[in-house]
Amino acid sequence: MNERKVYGYWKDEGNALAEARKAMREQGWENLPSADILGEHGYSSLGFAIKKYHGGIQEFRLSLGQENARCPTGYM
Repeated sequence: MNERKVYGYWKDEGNALAEARKAMREQGWENLPSADILGEHGYSSLGFAIKKYHGGIQEFRLSLGQENARCPTGYM
């Protein structure tokens, strides 16, 4: 069973980054997957926090030092 995080835990970008790196290590992912895939693997709170507090998956990947696989909205 997952341990309950203290109130405000997910708002802290440092906590979210640490949890993302931990998930990537545990799952053997080179890059952070979509929020849907995070949820499928038991990391739905992380995916939700990234969407709500940290600018979405694409923005968050940049914080992890990763490149995004797709072009930004409106690109062309």
